[in-house]
Amino acid sequence: MLNLLAACPVLSDAAHGPVAERRQWIHRRNRYPPPKNVPMPRRMSNRDRFDQMRAEADAAEKERSARRDAPVKRSTPSRDDAPPPPVSAVRFVWSVRNQRGEEVVFYSYAQEAEARAEAERLADETERAHFVTKAEKFTSR
Repeated sequence: MLNLLAACPVLSDAAHGPVAERRQWIHRRNRYPPPKNVPMPRRMSNRDRFDQMRAEADAAEKERSARRDAPVKRSTPSRDDAPPPPVSAVRFVWSVRNQRGEEVVFYSYAQEAEARAEAERLADETERAHFVTKAEKFTSR
């Protein structure tokens, strides 16, 4: 049988050596041939992988502890840092309220009669119901 590749200069390997190699690699679904004289990467042993993972975990722990130990500087004081409110006392008073429940005026606990008279006067004046309730007032000492 005739050797057609040797007879035809267009198809010979001598003229188109790299092209033939490239075609061979393209045919094997690889885009480019592997680089020459470069060792292939080796799979790490389990011991090496565990050592690397332990080193990464140690570095992350050092970074976390450094962040945790660093003092926190606040730009504005928080509610926890605010001084406590002054001690307050609770006083019972008589509160005159309108139909919506809004406080109109209040009287001290000893002035119940004046509060009821004011509720009557406001009811007659505005032609709307006003009532008297006992309420708590918080005062600072």
